[in-house]
Amino acid sequence: MKGHSSGSENQGHAIFHVDGGIGKNIMATAVASAIKREHPDRKLVVVSSWPVVWINNPDIYRFYANGMTPYFYEDYIKDKDVIILKSEPYHHQDFINKKRCLPDIWCEQLGVTYNNDPTKIILTIGEKEKIKRKLEKFKKPILALQTNGGGPEQEYPISWVRDAPVENLSKPLHEISKAFDIVHIRKENQPHIDNVDFMDSENIRDLFALIDFSSRRLFIDSFAQHAAKALGKPSTVLWPVNNVKTLGYPDFHHNIVSKAPKRKVHLIDSYFSDAPIDGSNTHENPFDTNFIFDEKAIENSVLHRRL
Repeated sequence: MKGHSSGSENQGHAIFHVDGGIGKNIMATAVASAIKREHPDRKLVVVSSWPVVWINNPDIYRFYANGMTPYFYEDYIKDKDVIILKSEPYHHQDFINKKRCLPDIWCEQLGVTYNNDPTKIILTIGEKEKIKRKLEKFKKPILALQTNGGGPEQEYPISWVRDAPVENLSKPLHEISKAFDIVHIRKENQPHIDNVDFMDSENIRDLFALIDFSSRRLFIDSFAQHAAKALGKPSTVLWPVNNVKTLGYPDFHHNIVSKAPKRKVHLIDSYFSDAPIDGSNTHENPFDTNFIFDEKAIENSVLHRRL
């Protein structure tokens, strides 16, 4: 169904609803591009769990935070020319079976065509200069590092499903630190690394700007690897469990999937996925060690691979 317009004042709208974390919202920017291409005459309105992702996005007319939509029904829905685009790609069989990337699945659910649309984060020159000034104390090029993900609702700050054990990174980071100053993106309650500066911010866009400024990047499957893709910054990404096809960027980042032996565990509490991404099912952790990644492969990827 194509959008139409009966004049600029009465131009129809398309409402795109996005739940989930920062990374999912960044991936949703690709879906928004596909929606705008399919419905060029409609004003695209996004209602999002992470509205800061959508600041200055050229594909959208306005954005709102979930739960902060006063008069939304009267302004956009009641007796209006509007299409509603709301679905949950995590429930699609191709996502569950790890067959296709999430934006492709999402577009299919919404009835729009996915053309490998790029994700987008738009930073202003002011945001870039702000982080540059903040990092002036560092004398070497910056390596941005993220070892742990998860939002405020995650009870335990470590997820065996997607996090990189800091013990496993000790040797690679020692070698990397000879050429780079390391800035660890983490919350205060997440594992720290001795003699490594960390950064957290209530304004997630500061962290986007850090990623944009960095010379090299070592990440996990969390918001940082999605932000790096949206900013055109190839990175090394570590995956304890292989979700690269659905949630990663196999043709952009260098993805290192753990080949550590896994012992038999009963996935008694896993339903439509092999494990919750927050790692809460600790009784389903199949690893008998925290050294699940090849240390030399990490070092070589960051220091010697052309990213």
